[in-house]
Amino acid sequence: GLLVPSQGSIRIDDQELEDVLAAWRIRVGYVPQDVSLFDGSVAQNVALTWTDDIDRDRVRRCLEQAQLIETVDARPGGLDERIGKKFLQAGVGFGGGCLPKDLRAFAARAEELGQGESVQLFYEVDKINQRRRDRVVDLVQDILGEGITDAKVAILGAAFKPHSDDLRDSPAVEVALRVRALGARVVVTDPVALDKLAALHPNLDRAKTLPDALMDADLVVLATEWREYVTIDPQDAAARVRSRNVIDGRNVLDPGQWRDAGWAYYGLGRC
Repeated sequence: GLLVPSQGSIRIDDQELEDVLAAWRIRVGYVPQDVSLFDGSVAQNVALTWTDDIDRDRVRRCLEQAQLIETVDARPGGLDERIGKKFLQAGVGFGGGCLPKDLRAFAARAEELGQGESVQLFYEVDKINQRRRDRVVDLVQDILGEGITDAKVAILGAAFKPHSDDLRDSPAVEVALRVRALGARVVVTDPVALDKLAALHPNLDRAKTLPDALMDADLVVLATEWREYVTIDPQDAAARVRSRNVIDGRNVLDPGQWRDAGWAYYGLGRC
């Protein structure tokens, strides 16, 4: 096995990495935050991903169960605050410039070393994460049906996470582009990322304010859990839209409150 001290350094070169891949089989364990990691670019990258891989595996489990949970009255996760819903929620999946890239890079390096069999889990994590985006697009089609070409869809959020204008591999942007390709009129709003969105995707309609995005919408998709979206008053929002349909892409809204306000609520990972 791999001995990780509670404090100190892990030194590993590429040959040691190959040995680890062969013997350890990429079995993910706990690496304390105060461990420093260095020596060799490849080894360093692998070492730095160990703690990320713990989170990825938790994300995988959360996401792969989400569609099943949508059909039953159960909330299986979040009871242990150390690994629970403080950090993880079923939803549209993760994005950004680090987690997806590192996941694929780590798997690719293992393939180069002849140990691809050891990282099949990583490929599955990636596939499951992508399928959550598919799930949102499928929901949009199911809700709007043949009327999708006459519908307005408001996408709340563009950045891959709140408190950022980072659009790299953003689930929100991918969903917006795919729904627009289906013929809907898509309007995206975000507190800080609209300038970047305009530069990258000038053909996507944008709304500077939440009320403008909601106005006459046939479907609202919460794609990034900005506080101003999580705390929307469903009664106020109902007065602005044309049809009361909402997809909670981040599993952060209160279904009861929204349904009581007359909304058709569609959650990810919840019924």
